[in-house]
Amino acid sequence: MNSKILLKKRLMLIALMSVFVVPLLLAGSLYANLDWRPVGTTNNGSIIAQPLSNESQLMFSEKGRWTLLMPFPSECDLTCEADLFKLRQVREALGKYIERLDYAVLVSEGYGCPLSSELIDSHQQMSVLASQKLWNELEGAGLSTRGDVLLIDPLGNLVMKYESGFVAKGLYKDLKRVLKLSNIG
Repeated sequence: MNSKILLKKRLMLIALMSVFVVPLLLAGSLYANLDWRPVGTTNNGSIIAQPLSNESQLMFSEKGRWTLLMPFPSECDLTCEADLFKLRQVREALGKYIERLDYAVLVSEGYGCPLSSELIDSHQQMSVLASQKLWNELEGAGLSTRGDVLLIDPLGNLVMKYESGFVAKGLYKDLKRVLKLSNIG
């Protein structure tokens, strides 16, 4: 009878220890297996792990701000104008973080500036960059240079990409999260 009670107590101790040890072992094995990633993501854009060249990084790191860069197509159609409008509205909606974010368009030096004066006047906070080298670098990296929006950190690294015709609310949520958690810029 005494051995049954002793066995019952040992099983109880083993069950109690397994409640604490099994989750630790499971977490450790998932952490050690580098191929495992959570299924869901919270970002709305595509994450890019692509540094820019030193010259291109200097272009953005001198300001020390996050930048939404839109490589501009040779002509600005309605989708392009709508994306520019959304960029301006998202920047304005950031409230206290507005000073940490710039938005700019990149034009190829060969085409000149395809922006109308009316469009430039309606986006007074927008910068216009003319850099053939940066244009070629983005094309060489496999990034579309036709109306997509790129998020660049204050150190000059590409962080995220949003396809042309993006949803402004998704961009806003991503920027709010990034600016809240970031200590740079």
